[in-house]
Amino acid sequence: MNNSILLLSEFKYTQEKLNLLWCLKDKKYFKTFFQGIIAEAMRYKPVGPVVLRKCTKRSEIGSAMVQCGTNIVINIAGMNRHKKYFKQPDVVLPERFLSTTTDNAQNINYLQLALDSDLQYLSAPTGHGPKACVGRFFAKAEMDIILGMLLVEFKIDSE
Repeated sequence: MNNSILLLSEFKYTQEKLNLLWCLKDKKYFKTFFQGIIAEAMRYKPVGPVVLRKCTKRSEIGSAMVQCGTNIVINIAGMNRHKKYFKQPDVVLPERFLSTTTDNAQNINYLQLALDSDLQYLSAPTGHGPKACVGRFFAKAEMDIILGMLLVEFKIDSE
């Protein structure tokens, strides 16, 4: 959550866009863009920059053989800033986690979180699978509630 607040103060356009959406009473777009900000903050400055694992059986990772008992360090922060996976990795772009969908029945375009994209696996601030962070859902709910309340009531500034 601290990273989200810090990014909102450093990259003012994200906060300005949120404020504009709030003023326009576009709650659905506001919520979606807000979720994009949280996802981008967690990509940009992950709480746990590395993940440590121990190899439990002899395995092959890429072209390297890894022996049982070997400690493995997964550099989450490095992956999240790699140009191979993210365009403009050193720029905060909440839109990278959003996609546009068309409702053909009503001929309306709307934004949604791009949960079906590879980005959710590339940006892994809380991990994936059975070893993922146990408190990730609570932390996400906490960020949604507290940041939402702060953004509606206050302008966040780094000065």
